[in-house]
Amino acid sequence: MKNVFHAKTKFVDLTEGDTLTIWINEAQAAVHGINAMDKVAMNYNGQEYVLDANLTHRYVDRDEVGIPRDVAEKYRIPA
Repeated sequence: MKNVFHAKTKFVDLTEGDTLTIWINEAQAAVHGINAMDKVAMNYNGQEYVLDANLTHRYVDRDEVGIPRDVAEKYRIPA
């Protein structure tokens, strides 16, 4: 069974280089069993993107995920 939660995307003005990541609120990640650098799947417009999880309490709130500049540009995911 997949553990799923819905979230709004938010632009995070950071770049991660070669590693494509997504920022997740650390309290919400803990509820869903997500740890730092786990692979997570994000579905957007019928496409699935597999990204590394970065956890934060600063950049995003609950029910938000942060999309770094390089991911937004590569996959054209708006915030």
